[in-house]
Amino acid sequence: MSSKGLLLFVSALLLASGCKKQHHQLSIALISLGPVPTRDMTEARQAIEDQFDAHVYVVSKPVTLPDSAYYAPRKRYKAEKLISFLDDGLSIHSDRIIGITTSDISTAYRGRSDWGVIGSSEGRAAVVSTYRLGGKDVPQNLKDSRLRKNVLHELGHTFGLDHCPNTKCLMQDGQGGILTTDRADEAFCVECAKKLGHVLKVAHG
Repeated sequence: MSSKGLLLFVSALLLASGCKKQHHQLSIALISLGPVPTRDMTEARQAIEDQFDAHVYVVSKPVTLPDSAYYAPRKRYKAEKLISFLDDGLSIHSDRIIGITTSDISTAYRGRSDWGVIGSSEGRAAVVSTYRLGGKDVPQNLKDSRLRKNVLHELGHTFGLDHCPNTKCLMQDGQGGILTTDRADEAFCVECAKKLGHVLKVAHG
């Protein structure tokens, strides 16, 4: 092989190696668990796209809520069973999966076996319910804000973030209510953003 040919061969190898090391873009799937207004799915998607360096897509058809997750005594769905369903029961090849539902959901909380919640997460999957975001007397823009913050909060948990003591950070503990969500900014604090690192659109050093 001539020196020119050898140079071209080495260059091709280096190019191929560089392609393999390209950054993998995060993929996040949004799924309607039962009928969910298009507005809610759009708000959830936009919230994630505004913060995360990720390909966010909405699964085209709503998925029926599984009967196995239904808790008949309280007429609502167990969050942990919905999360398991999202993670293992569907063929979704995505780095993260967020289920949105209008139905009430619950989980074990502070010694109680069944406590109504807005959101919950485990591993790569999370579920967020709009059921507790407010009634007809609550302005739609406030409901939208609550939905966006809770989606981002649960997504933060899927990346290993714990609750944050910063009262303006959207990772603060909701403490079983909604007012802490209203007081928080629609953003991760500097410390939480550092932990998330490159998955955010804006790097924090």
